Amino acid sequence: MESPHGCAPCRGARLNRHLDLLGCRSFESFSPCGRRCHAKHDGSVALLLPGVPVRLKSAKPKPLKETGHTLAARLRRRRAALGLTQPQAAARLGVIETTVWNWENSVTAPPEVCFPAIIAFLGYEPWPNAATLAERLRAERLRRGLSQKAAALSVGVDPAGWRGWERGARLNASTRVKVDEFLGDQ
Repeated sequence: MESPHGCAPCRGARLNRHLDLLGCRSFESFSPCGRRCHAKHDGSVALLLPGVPVRLKSAKPKPLKETGHTLAARLRRRRAALGLTQPQAAARLGVIETTVWNWENSVTAPPEVCFPAIIAFLGYEPWPNAATLAERLRAERLRRGLSQKAAALSVGVDPAGWRGWERGARLNASTRVKVDEFLGDQ
């Protein structure tokens, strides 16, 4: 006969919901009879019972989200420094709130057309100083908010050639003049 408190695994699940490992604030416990227990951290610790699955849940620590040199971390830090919400930052960047969330969480990368607004928002270019010709071409293209195809057409060359240059392919003398004009090196 089953007790009023449920089967043994369910009793174990109720015990396990008080578990606090690794700073978890809450977790879920499941039992074979299909009961699901949600619990909040109350500071107590209980024993884990064999055969009772436990799934620990915890929020990502803030310091890990705020550090790094990725574009996502830079956007998040700048928004926090300005005291802006994501909708306010989205208005400044000329995009919708979901787009800012996606960028800050590295779900999607910003399209080239958005880089002029991103540079203005950050107050600096979010890439290292360009040393090679390929890096300089990419940096100037993003400063202008151009795709590779649009940049190639603005210079009057084939888009495949432009992609090759950004990957480090050599330029011939006739295209070097056009590229220097694009870069402002004349």
